[in-house]
Amino acid sequence: MAILISASILPFIPRIGQMMNDLMSGKHRFDKRSYVFDFTQNMKDASSLEISGFEEGEPWKGNYTLDTGRSIDGLYGMNLTSTGKDTAVLMRKNIKLTPSSLIHVLVYVGSKDSVANMESFTMRLTDAAGGQMERSLSGLSGGWNDMVLPAGTFRTAPGTRLDSIVSVEFRLKAKEKKLAEVTLDRTWAESTSAYLKTFVPGPNAFVNRKALDKTTYLHLSSADHGTFLVEPLENVRDYSFTASFIPETPGSVGIWFRKTGGDGYLFTVSDTREWRLEKITGTKSEPLGRGVFANAVYDNLKYVWLRTETKGAAITVSVSSDGSTFVPLTTVADSSYREGGIAIVGKGSILVSDISFTQ
Repeated sequence: MAILISASILPFIPRIGQMMNDLMSGKHRFDKRSYVFDFTQNMKDASSLEISGFEEGEPWKGNYTLDTGRSIDGLYGMNLTSTGKDTAVLMRKNIKLTPSSLIHVLVYVGSKDSVANMESFTMRLTDAAGGQMERSLSGLSGGWNDMVLPAGTFRTAPGTRLDSIVSVEFRLKAKEKKLAEVTLDRTWAESTSAYLKTFVPGPNAFVNRKALDKTTYLHLSSADHGTFLVEPLENVRDYSFTASFIPETPGSVGIWFRKTGGDGYLFTVSDTREWRLEKITGTKSEPLGRGVFANAVYDNLKYVWLRTETKGAAITVSVSSDGSTFVPLTTVADSSYREGGIAIVGKGSILVSDISFTQ
């Protein structure tokens, strides 16, 4: 018996076949034509409240040193050191919190020994009438930590007004005859972390929100090429993906595309004026293209747009300084990876303004 197929559906047969293969393998594929997310617009109603970046010039009082070698969020981190006595720092600042506020503290601990040597490490907030709320910063590990402290978990004196905080204080105390040291890099408050279901941080990365000039962005900070995965864009093949960034510190930023596990292609630009396109296979990388810009593209507090385009084995990467005119850097042919996810990769402190995807 012959089966008649209308000519009008012939163009869709390969796509239907691929859909059936995906269903059989249990693979989820993003099948919409486009995906756009403007962080500056979508985060208007859920902004970030900056408490401190522990930078030079902030009015902190107490026993501390500023450290340029232990900061991933700005130029400086604040070192607190205790040898058995209380070490305290205090800053007066008007802060308006709510009962649903999530207070974050980005802190670095040099070793597990330093954690073991701590008797106490606390954050204290005081309101205009002298009411106080205090929380222990326990559960630290060696390296970088993003401590998330819901306002409701603070030990709070009756009548304390969260909307009229006037000072913030950190206190560190080591056990007797022991040495404990921490570095504070940033503290801020958010109202929700639901966006982390869509923009999923990988190892060595901290993804949150950050305000700059009254505009809130998605913020990526990492000491060593941290990533966040754009969760909806799974197993995509031929497409154009564009992202706009504002670097805040020296470092690098890029797009990891056709990403499956630790494999895929990586396009990056850095503060050294260099750009790279690499094929990543586990811990190995193979250069597919590289060059040096005549002028700085990755520059502090200036926008830069990166674009990757894939069609079959053809890969094109481009850059723009205005979001309209894109300069192609290279087009190469490589068929090692035909599909995968998309992630943002960064080293340092980087604001992400928007992303767009079309296929």
